[in-house]
Amino acid sequence: MKDILRLCVSLGLVCLVGAAALAYVDKVTTEPRAAAAKATLTDGLKLVLPPETAAIASNDAEDAAENEKVIVINDVKLYRAFDAAGKQIAVAAESEAKGFGGQVKTLTGIGADGRIINVIVSSHSETPGLGSQATDRKLKKSIWGGGKALAEGELPPNPYLDGKYRGKDAKPFSSVDGVSGATYSSTAVHNAVNKACRAYDKFKSQAN
Repeated sequence: MKDILRLCVSLGLVCLVGAAALAYVDKVTTEPRAAAAKATLTDGLKLVLPPETAAIASNDAEDAAENEKVIVINDVKLYRAFDAAGKQIAVAAESEAKGFGGQVKTLTGIGADGRIINVIVSSHSETPGLGSQATDRKLKKSIWGGGKALAEGELPPNPYLDGKYRGKDAKPFSSVDGVSGATYSSTAVHNAVNKACRAYDKFKSQAN
């Protein structure tokens, strides 16, 4: 009986120490993780929005509430972009959908003409070499090494993302037309972009 009691106490202490350690690590890393996530979002917004963008709506909750620049429609965040004169020239929609390995999060830039500027996948857990064909943007190297240098603000190519969405009207797409061998990932991107388009359409109708 005493041995069982000692074992229970020991296990309880181990669990208590472990829980305290996890809570401490979470507390210490919360701010750095939040800062990293914000920096990643800011970099992504710059990639999908026009180069003449002078200001992008902050994703800070207090700033968003004060300036009404960040709009949330059906779990889609819309970040408004402005030129130097303060005129809105584009919107970036942050949305996500379930893929093969987990949630696939996208940023969709939409210009004042209602056409998609660029789409990037900001985070995913898809299978490298398969699902990532529909999500990743990478420069392909030639057999001699090297490759095309990118201009400032230029995106590495992705045949699926560029061919399917770039320059198209920001309206829900009816067919996936996915990458062979990456059906789940292609569908996830398709669903996420469609969510962005629907939110943008609702945003426009509210503004008019």
